[in-house]
Amino acid sequence: MKKKVLVFVSALAACALLVSACLSASADGRLLRLVEAANALLFETENVTLTGHAEFRLDGERFKTADAKYMQDYTYSHWQLDLLTPRPGGEDRETGYTVIANGEKFYTMEKYRPGRYGSGFDQPQSTLVRRSTASDLLVSMGRAFAGPVEALLLPDAVTAVSESAEGTELKIRFTQDTVPAMLSPLLNQAAQFAVRRFMGIDYDRLYAPFRDERYENYATVTAAILGTTVSFDLADTDVTVRLDGENRITAASGTVSVILHSELNRDKKLEIGFDVQVSDYGNTIVKNFSPDAWNVIPMSAV
Repeated sequence: MKKKVLVFVSALAACALLVSACLSASADGRLLRLVEAANALLFETENVTLTGHAEFRLDGERFKTADAKYMQDYTYSHWQLDLLTPRPGGEDRETGYTVIANGEKFYTMEKYRPGRYGSGFDQPQSTLVRRSTASDLLVSMGRAFAGPVEALLLPDAVTAVSESAEGTELKIRFTQDTVPAMLSPLLNQAAQFAVRRFMGIDYDRLYAPFRDERYENYATVTAAILGTTVSFDLADTDVTVRLDGENRITAASGTVSVILHSELNRDKKLEIGFDVQVSDYGNTIVKNFSPDAWNVIPMSAV
């Protein structure tokens, strides 16, 4: 379950970046520019560092806070994730873990098992998200939607805070009533791609009349969201995106709100407040995993 929490947070962060990219537009084609920047960061960049903070609220109640750092160094990568989950008594429960991948082998250290590490093997990955036929199709859809979405946006939806040869800062503001309807299918496809890729959840199988719609029957709010949502619509959104002179994303922050729909029409509002910094393009270094450096022993050790 803890791995699912990690990939859930990761997927939401990736979706937040995609939302930021897919929503930004102006008469001079900024929408397509940002789609290309998001595609390059997620699927083509082999060496980069991301640090971020996110807070998740459901119907106004915080259910998860995350602080993360991710470093990609070609086929080496390093994840550090710290999570806070509110308890009924008002305190926060601390969880999280570190994952280091050296080529095809990875090592995991979890907070609830201090002094221990696990290991395993997986396909080596040299970018933030491994490309596939599905991801290429999703990016192609984003490019195709860029023009029509631009034509539907209100003139003041995007404000260029600053724009020069050194970089661009864009401010994006939407309300639930001003979001173009054609964005929903694309964003739902992006979310389902992330959940299917990272968590193995097939929403076609979950879409059934006998589906459990009661949040209280799930162990966590995260599980309830994943188990009951069949689609969502974008709601109030306020995001700032910064690009450097090479059209690379260097930061994205703000709040993205979505209305979660279930089969019984019990809509809930999910708010994601986030602040992501992207740095060290080409200069990120991930070292080989060393048990001595981390002061850990294998989980299998007595």
